[in-house]
Amino acid sequence: MSKKLAKEVIEQFQRDGRNVNPVITMATIEAETNFRNVAGEYAAWSAEFGLGYGQVHLRWHFDSLLRVADKLNCDLPSYDNPRHNPEKNKPFAELILGNNLLSMHLAVEVIHKIWTRADVHDFLTFTKAYVGSGISAEDIKRRRAIYDKWLIRLGGTHIDSWFADSLKEAATLGLMVGDVDGNQRPNDFATRAELATVAVRIVKLLRGEVI
Repeated sequence: MSKKLAKEVIEQFQRDGRNVNPVITMATIEAETNFRNVAGEYAAWSAEFGLGYGQVHLRWHFDSLLRVADKLNCDLPSYDNPRHNPEKNKPFAELILGNNLLSMHLAVEVIHKIWTRADVHDFLTFTKAYVGSGISAEDIKRRRAIYDKWLIRLGGTHIDSWFADSLKEAATLGLMVGDVDGNQRPNDFATRAELATVAVRIVKLLRGEVI
């Protein structure tokens, strides 16, 4: 049910002219909460809990909550800089966790905001921006596996294609991660720039670097 809601919200954003990337959005929501509208573990760095489908921290994304609440005509509790006072975030947490539509809109809004930042270019830079630069290599690997699954599912590659297993392996290793819209487009011709990118990633992989 929540996956259906996520797809519906993504489609709504796209109808509104927001170029939301469905692959990174679905993958992030699954990686964060497996499509559950819940409060996460307490994070000392933000002095609050991650909230909702996207585990959003209001200290950093209160503006996004204001935007989606206005869009949905959702009344918010009275507030006075709640982003600076975790105690004042409690009414907002209750609102988000009690309203699946608001929570999903907030998740998609924040994911899209970070995905379209100037310093975010691909899965890895997005993940470090969304989760934090201290994310472990193990968690990056877990999230990439989820991302690769959605890349195959939504990127136009049929699971029964003869090259599907090789494409999955290349994506899992980080060698081929799709275009800026998350599409693999395996039947297109590769440009010199794309071949050079893959070659550099292979060298990094052989060096044991995270790519």
